[in-house]
Amino acid sequence: INSYPQSPFVPFALYGAGWADLQAKRFAEASVSFATLLEKHPESTLKLDATLAKASAERQAGKPDAALADLEAALKSELPPE
Repeated sequence: INSYPQSPFVPFALYGAGWADLQAKRFAEASVSFATLLEKHPESTLKLDATLAKASAERQAGKPDAALADLEAALKSELPPE
């Protein structure tokens, strides 16, 4: 990710890193990966999935208010094109 920040694969790498952290129960790190994807790649087709995964990470990190905010954002977001 750091070596090729302009690569079109960066959103996928961030998403994968987030899920790897979730599986390892590193919820704060997972949340950061998903948040970075959402902040730096708002047009990504992974936007909705990353928002929901971030909500899961926040909930498991004991941050229910942040998780709820993520879920509300997911409900308000547009679905990516198919």
